[in-house]
Amino acid sequence: MKRIFEPFCTTARHQGGSGLGLHIVNNLVVQKLKGTIKAESEVGVGTQFVMTFPAINQRIQG
Repeated sequence: MKRIFEPFCTTARHQGGSGLGLHIVNNLVVQKLKGTIKAESEVGVGTQFVMTFPAINQRIQG
């Protein structure tokens, strides 16, 4: 789990996985949206991703 957000980290390369998905998500959440992301995993139970984002005080006109 230490390397899960690093580029090219995959256990599914033989299934066509590039290992870039979580790296891209991490970059978007942290760098572009100024948030955080963390992963928690327990063998036999599952994996949970928690993302937090800063609140904004302005309305979006649309």
